[in-house]
Amino acid sequence: MTKFTSTLRSLEMKRLMNLFLERSYSNALIGSVLIIVATLLFVLHDAIVKYLSEDEIRFYHFVLYGSPVYLALPFYLWFVGRLKENLMTSNYFIAIVRGVLFVPLPFIAFTALGNISLPEFTTLVMCSPIFAILFSLFILKETFNFFTVGAVALGIIGVIFIFQPGFDNFSLYFPLVLVSACLVAITNLIVSKFHGSVTSFGFFIYGGIFVHLLSLILFLIEPKILELYTVGLILVASLAVNMAIFLFVVAFRMAQKFYGIISCLHYLQILWAVLIGILFFDEYLSLLSGIGAVFIFTSGVMALTAQYRETKVQDNNSD
Repeated sequence: MTKFTSTLRSLEMKRLMNLFLERSYSNALIGSVLIIVATLLFVLHDAIVKYLSEDEIRFYHFVLYGSPVYLALPFYLWFVGRLKENLMTSNYFIAIVRGVLFVPLPFIAFTALGNISLPEFTTLVMCSPIFAILFSLFILKETFNFFTVGAVALGIIGVIFIFQPGFDNFSLYFPLVLVSACLVAITNLIVSKFHGSVTSFGFFIYGGIFVHLLSLILFLIEPKILELYTVGLILVASLAVNMAIFLFVVAFRMAQKFYGIISCLHYLQILWAVLIGILFFDEYLSLLSGIGAVFIFTSGVMALTAQYRETKVQDNNSD
């Protein structure tokens, strides 16, 4: 009887394990699809920014006309009576610093995309994980391994290939985009290290307050009435980037076990940028820039692998 009971328990455990794995793989598949859609939405936003940057539209016009999308969340939270609790934080300084760091990002995007190709811009923005590793190593004093060192080395090589110092392809806007990637890395690091002090909604709201206030001031100095078609494009771009952020959150929550795998899909942005650049802007990556993009892609995959391995080690130690 005991042997029979033991066999039943074993079969039940196998059945539950199979169900768990099936659900995990299903979630990973759905998460992967969401990431693919999100990467396309990110590039769609950048493509619209590039298109509008060539039409004498400043970044503050773009931000202000797109503000209804940003304000939708605070108004919704206010309507359901949850705005105050999401604005409350145990560390207002961190929330404010992160919000201030967001201020240069739309300016950099408009300035750079008006002067360099969409594929080059996107590829350099994808250097953000490299800066995250550097900050982790030298500021947070975290340990490093083969993957972290390899990621930084390959990333630097990729940037050199794209910069092509001494060649005609070099642009002063390339370093400006790297500043943007650096700021993104810092803001992501803040969310990672202080996620318990500010809610996700709170980070979103505080992240946009200062750039919208600055845009309002600059808009009052240089107002511009836009055509309905242009306003529509701005709203589409704003909706696209906010939907992309939301899909990323949902995807990573659904596929936590496969975090490292689906994170690599983030680099599909480079592919979408190349395709959209060719189809709509007649832009092509040069051979050297293409090689640089491959190096940066490989660097990003190694950086994500290092992050995933570190997370697994921490989880095992906590168990």
